[in-house]
Amino acid sequence: MPSRNRTRSVVMAIALVAAIGLVMALTVNKFTVWPAAMLLRPAMSSVSRSPVGPFSSNLEMVKSYDPVTVHVLNEPDCRLEIYAPKSSSGHPIPLVFWIHGGGYIAGSPTQVRAYGQILASSGFVVVSLEYALAPRYRYPTPVLQANAALAYLRDNALNYGADSTRIFLAGDSAGAQIASQLAAIYTGPNLRKRMGIAPALSSSNLRGVILDCGLYDMRTVGSTGFPFLRTFLWAYTGKREWTRFAQIDELSTTLHVTDAYPPTYLTVGNDDPFHSQSYELGAALLAHHVETRTRYWVGSQQHLSHEYQFALDSGPAQLVMRDVVSFIRENAA
Repeated sequence: MPSRNRTRSVVMAIALVAAIGLVMALTVNKFTVWPAAMLLRPAMSSVSRSPVGPFSSNLEMVKSYDPVTVHVLNEPDCRLEIYAPKSSSGHPIPLVFWIHGGGYIAGSPTQVRAYGQILASSGFVVVSLEYALAPRYRYPTPVLQANAALAYLRDNALNYGADSTRIFLAGDSAGAQIASQLAAIYTGPNLRKRMGIAPALSSSNLRGVILDCGLYDMRTVGSTGFPFLRTFLWAYTGKREWTRFAQIDELSTTLHVTDAYPPTYLTVGNDDPFHSQSYELGAALLAHHVETRTRYWVGSQQHLSHEYQFALDSGPAQLVMRDVVSFIRENAA
């Protein structure tokens, strides 16, 4: 009996400590985003986003280069993973620059590695960016890192068999927001001047943008009900009331689309809280007569959630992969 009582006491003590810890974390979280961000990061970083399904044999057709570290002026270095087809015609091939998601606080190229390799097997060099995560590093650090990485690729593309005049920006979730903003910087002088960025790419060398399940309008994204959105944007901007962040409009690609914005492929699941964000960006692109291809699944009987396009053992994700490959080939010609 004493042993049972001691066990019960230990369990109760552990529960009490856990409860106190939770209360303290919630209390601290009123003043700093770190506790919430650190609790979310492991769970988000452990999610595999690249089930390969029937594409598993494609991985054997791809080679991976040693990771590359790129120096970024006044910012932390970034890192690139690079994949390319093992066999090629000998001519430089299009380059796809992928920016991973994770709410700005989590994720890495490792999570999307198989997806990038499968995309590369279709005849492209795929480069996956590892950028500095919030809340330690805030906006605009990932944007500046991406620009520096693209400057490196512009100058070294041929070392990987890639054509620096046929580059596609791509990303998922938060990475889609960053990719869409980069395209706006490269094709919109007003945003470029406002941010003080010297673009790494000529707009003529940017052939297209591929955006999966992203957020593109900070004026309306708060109404989507996306889980933990406040934590993500607080971490990224450094402002608990992130809508009051002085530079928040810079993140709204819908505000910075011009007639020069590159051809764009947009997709989002019909059960993704961000579905309206893709619709809004698509409308802005069409208003500026930008070539836009979409895969929205409106009215579909399938319930497709956030990042559905990575589930390559499913029909919808396989269709999107075919869409993307077709989009790149058509706009790289």
